[in-house]
Amino acid sequence: MVLTVLKVKIEKQTSQKMTYRDYKKFDENNFKKDLAIKISNSSSTCESFENNFLEVLENHAPKKSKYIRANQVPYMSKSLRKAIMKRSELQSKLFKNRTYQNIVNYKKQRNFCSRLNKREKKNYYSKLDTRKITDNKTFWKTMKPLFSDKGCSRSTITLIDNGKIVKEDQEISNIISV
Repeated sequence: MVLTVLKVKIEKQTSQKMTYRDYKKFDENNFKKDLAIKISNSSSTCESFENNFLEVLENHAPKKSKYIRANQVPYMSKSLRKAIMKRSELQSKLFKNRTYQNIVNYKKQRNFCSRLNKREKKNYYSKLDTRKITDNKTFWKTMKPLFSDKGCSRSTITLIDNGKIVKEDQEISNIISV
């Protein structure tokens, strides 16, 4: 007996940390007022202006950071992300308490996510500008989500030639070439 094992380990991509300013509570008038007060109370060097400006900006629009998934698909929208989170929540609820209502709720959300995912993909790829795809790397990076990553199935060709069933590739090629 001969046994062969192929161990393939694909390393999980690390998420990226993104830093941004939070302008949710930003008020332009208050910012300008505080900046004018801060600048008038300090010396007029370029360094001091920069430090004062950044200090006032930090008070009005603080820096925040968040992690972005490494394998983020380009067609992911906020609505799809929220629907997936809701589906995961309902799935956890189903695993904890397997009632008829939990099953129905989970299946309903799962189907909604599938439809929304297909719709988002369709919208993204229909609006895609093909003029921006200039080289092979960008082409495959753009088109890879369209293809399935599940193994390809190999179907065999079967012919009937003069009442005889032919399955061998060599014989099929000989019959077709004649």
